[in-house]
Amino acid sequence: MSTKKTKHSKTSKSTAVTSVTTFLNKFYPSILEEAETAKKTENIAKKVFNAVGSVPANKYFFRGHADESRDIVPSALRKDMLSKAGKSREQQIYYEAMTQYPQEFEGLSSIDRLAKMQHYGWPTRLLDITTNPLVALWFACFKHNNKNGSVLVHKTVNIENEQTNILAFDSVRALMLACLPRLNAKEQSDMFSMICWFDKADIKIDNKLIEMMKNGNLPPEVKTKITEQLDKLGDATDKKKLESLLKEKSEKVKTASKAFDRFIYEVVCERQAFQNHHIVPSDLLNSFVVMPKVSNIRMRLQKGAFIIFGLRKLNLEFDKILIDKDSKPNILRELDMFGVNKATIFEDLASGAEYFKSKWK
Repeated sequence: MSTKKTKHSKTSKSTAVTSVTTFLNKFYPSILEEAETAKKTENIAKKVFNAVGSVPANKYFFRGHADESRDIVPSALRKDMLSKAGKSREQQIYYEAMTQYPQEFEGLSSIDRLAKMQHYGWPTRLLDITTNPLVALWFACFKHNNKNGSVLVHKTVNIENEQTNILAFDSVRALMLACLPRLNAKEQSDMFSMICWFDKADIKIDNKLIEMMKNGNLPPEVKTKITEQLDKLGDATDKKKLESLLKEKSEKVKTASKAFDRFIYEVVCERQAFQNHHIVPSDLLNSFVVMPKVSNIRMRLQKGAFIIFGLRKLNLEFDKILIDKDSKPNILRELDMFGVNKATIFEDLASGAEYFKSKWK
């Protein structure tokens, strides 16, 4: 796989993909050999669909980029969505949707609200992915013919210990991350500073701890961990310096706890039992794959899922498969023979019209 070496991707060398079969051969080695010996395109398509259908559920997730240089960032968190002061507009966008179209979101959970916003093109902290590699390949080819595309591949299952970062749509972690858009940029920033520091100190957060810190009081065990952390950063023999750093950190924690108190309130409004929940800091920092409710035809056709982002940059690893820009038209024709085209992916009257008009030209 040909990739750029980034924090969230692996690197290996290969030529860019020029056809559907060479693309799929990266996951199903037998396809290319079978395709070369097949006499009819129909036979190739049948073999491809059989192979794709045999993939273990939720083992791989894919995302197509028509421009391979595009970053893996959800729409609400991109630079072009920041205010002139460089602040996130996520809260403003979220409440604009809730205020202007309340009937569309009434009765929905927080994650379902974001999924619906994403479906209709509102900027969110969700990133569309799919379990179908052919769908991702189509998105990598359908525009920007003057640029190489890419298909990003994320493997979720760790075979050695069977750990996975896939969340159900009703999981507590998914709920917490889906409530983040209700906080403004400063509140998110204050929480981020606090959570990063607590994550390093291995401190779990609950409502009782937040209440104590909000009043400027630190439990002894928390103070001990803070002292241990500051001890590593400063001069252990300089007690005045250590006490000064401890006081400074306590003030920051006090300020951030107010934002955290607001966050817990938002989560509890949806799930009362969360009042007794202990928060692992990394659960709010990291990104996770979420398997949502299949609430519309498009999601079902595209085998859709999401990555929901936490408070820091993407921590998931991807392999990037380069798609040759000159081969995009040919790949789209091949995908069409496999039943993957604009009409079948979007399944609406307008998309169908565009697809058939392009065929009649």
